[in-house]
Amino acid sequence: MSMDWWSSGRAASLVVAVMLGFGASACSEEDFPPKEPLAAVCPLLKGEEVAAVLPNNDGGSESGQENLPSLWVRSCSYVAWGELQAVHLAIDGALNDDGADLLKDWYDSMGGSENREEISGVGDEAVFWDDSLEVGMIAKANGYLVILTATVEPPPTKTALAPLASKAISRLP
Repeated sequence: MSMDWWSSGRAASLVVAVMLGFGASACSEEDFPPKEPLAAVCPLLKGEEVAAVLPNNDGGSESGQENLPSLWVRSCSYVAWGELQAVHLAIDGALNDDGADLLKDWYDSMGGSENREEISGVGDEAVFWDDSLEVGMIAKANGYLVILTATVEPPPTKTALAPLASKAISRLP
């Protein structure tokens, strides 16, 4: 897997890889029906929009494309100040029932139990977290899993990330 994808705040990807190895089941495709992979993620969020939390960003560049047997991941990175600060947008989709299970489990586990805060008005369901390393928002929307993370100083608040996540979601096919 590419280092960009691993370094974009996607620690739960290890959990997904393990789950793929051992199998996951018991979820319907209700939340995550099979979806074709997106061609690109960067058009979902403009650099000038990301500037609300990361001024002087590079405008975004496609930073990851993973195709696993049950799901796919596409991501875009917006960086500034020599890549010391970044915002990452990832869109994940299921290819089958196992992928739907994995995405549901991923959504349920992101941010840890004590750092999660349910957010209304972003996608079908959304959660914000701040774990002192990064802040992020994960949302179920239109059958996709949308993950927006930021390693920015000062860290953006949920009220700053929510409009960005909503804009990206509104542009999904």
